[in-house]
Amino acid sequence: SEWTWVIVGALVVTAWVEVPIWPQEALEGFGYMGGPLQYRLSGVYPGQGFNMLGTYGAMLGTIAVCRLLPAKGRKLDRAWYLMILALAIITMIFAQTRSAIGGFVVGILLVFIFTKRLGLGMALGAVCAVGAALSGAGRILLEFLQRGQTTEQITSLSARVDWWTVAWEAFKVHPFRGYGAFAAAMVVFPKLGVKEITPLHSDYVEALVGTGIWGPLLILASLLGTWWVLVR
Repeated sequence: SEWTWVIVGALVVTAWVEVPIWPQEALEGFGYMGGPLQYRLSGVYPGQGFNMLGTYGAMLGTIAVCRLLPAKGRKLDRAWYLMILALAIITMIFAQTRSAIGGFVVGILLVFIFTKRLGLGMALGAVCAVGAALSGAGRILLEFLQRGQTTEQITSLSARVDWWTVAWEAFKVHPFRGYGAFAAAMVVFPKLGVKEITPLHSDYVEALVGTGIWGPLLILASLLGTWWVLVR
């Protein structure tokens, strides 16, 4: 509903308002983060984290493009949605969440497909690619996406592959009953010698370890059902 996007937008705006108030906390990683940007936008109150803010930016950006390219040709407030799109892109840049940026690109592609504007989308993509190649922006973009990480760190998805490997071994011990809701990280990280407990950054892996095989099956069923409704 519209209220969902209002709440998401309010969370993004709140994170930006907090920057001049608590710069060290709101710009997490300042001074030691690699890449062109030395920090990542992170909410303070409420604590949202840069990954969540990047995801919110991708959601708002995709919705803004949907409103700018309406399937039924309805005229909407273009200036308002252009402003939202700009805020979403800036948020994704400063949050530096690569998965959210990738999801945004895929979402835009789907918008062009379902609104029967695939040709326009391909043309815009070609123009952006040529512009990046001629201006040298492609190199800057690559450095931005690397975030100062080595090739080994990138290929391991910032150590997530190691987490998921241990999670898979834990799943095989209890494949049908799991270890309990939200217990996946507490099962995985101690085996890696990591004291800090964080999410595994994969809903499928979290559900697989926490609830066994049934969790991911329910997630997939929900996704397929949602897609069925959307396509209709």
